[in-house]
Amino acid sequence: MDAKPNIESRLLGRHVMEGPERESHRSDLDAMGLTTPLVAASDAATNAALHLPAIVHECGSKSGLLGVAEIFKKPPYAAGLKPGGRDVAKDMPEVEGIPLLMKTLLDHGTPHGDSITVTDLPIAENLKTVKRNPHQDIVFAADKPIPGGGADDGIFNAELTDKELAARKSKWKPRATNNTSGVLWTYAHQVGPAVDGGAPHPGGTHEKQCYADI
Repeated sequence: MDAKPNIESRLLGRHVMEGPERESHRSDLDAMGLTTPLVAASDAATNAALHLPAIVHECGSKSGLLGVAEIFKKPPYAAGLKPGGRDVAKDMPEVEGIPLLMKTLLDHGTPHGDSITVTDLPIAENLKTVKRNPHQDIVFAADKPIPGGGADDGIFNAELTDKELAARKSKWKPRATNNTSGVLWTYAHQVGPAVDGGAPHPGGTHEKQCYADI
């Protein structure tokens, strides 16, 4: 097996994390401002909302699930992928959908166009030649997004009095689990809270050295 592509990708990744640009890239990761808008705009929110906090937790961010939720409110619902939409992930590259979606969001104001990529060029420079494909109906324009997607108030309304809520809370007990041994038992005792992506370790804020330097 040819290991050259993997070596090259690792060198590119290291190049991005080195030098004077390193802190700005770290900040971008902490702000979750690059990947999260793409996820939100493609309606992959339910699954990714649990995974993105784990990634930024690894990088040392404290934004967590609430930070992801705030970013999800901003991008237009431009590419409806399953489970909530019509299309599937494999449909995107068939119409050059990923660059097109990135360009759509860039024209809308996200992500940060001046963020440097592994090509050593900013995102805006990489996407400047991308044009809208008139023969596809997967990625919609930012000013004409898919109706009914995104940007809710995040309010849950229930006809329950404060007295009823207090009574339910006083009676609540943690549900017992059937996993009393084995791998699932071990995982349950190691995994962290969902707000941090369920990571089984303290995260980047507790590291004494950055493993990207190895």
